[in-house]
Amino acid sequence: FRQWIEGNIVVAPDQSLVNVLRVDEHTCGRSAAIVRVLSPERLAFDPRRDIVEMPGGGKKFTIRYDSLSQRYWSLTSVVCEEFRGLAHGGIYANGIHCGLIRNTLALISSEDLRRWDVERIVIRSDNPFFDGFQYIDWQFDGDDLIYLVLMSYRGERNYHDSNRITFHRERNFRRATSPDSGAK
Repeated sequence: FRQWIEGNIVVAPDQSLVNVLRVDEHTCGRSAAIVRVLSPERLAFDPRRDIVEMPGGGKKFTIRYDSLSQRYWSLTSVVCEEFRGLAHGGIYANGIHCGLIRNTLALISSEDLRRWDVERIVIRSDNPFFDGFQYIDWQFDGDDLIYLVLMSYRGERNYHDSNRITFHRERNFRRATSPDSGAK
């Protein structure tokens, strides 16, 4: 791993505080680190159990707990297998690594912060080189999620440099779905 950054302080199921951080790695793009807050001066981390598989865990995410569904929710830029390693001219001549793939935004959930499910894909582009949906922030709004996306889409020079900020509403986000998303 290169680094852990951009964390989220969350109350865990056992009522302790944890910081769930994105893991910057280029192979899988689906790891997060859970650091337990023991006191204002002390943190705890067990490398055998505190690196967890989280779709989109390699990019900035926000986690919130929903008491109605009793689940944690997030919107993440997941890595779909068909885009892994695709090549393009310039900086992508040797293939695009997972840390750069941000063209598929998914709604994910977990009961325990350790096992995550992709509930559904909410935004997707077929261009991982120039389109990116990232730095999402969101809130619950009744039965809906409302969210903003920093977006690089149709016209920007790469996936990261945004050319728009867009507002979205995911209606009835708690509805059960199990699409074959292809996201890993």
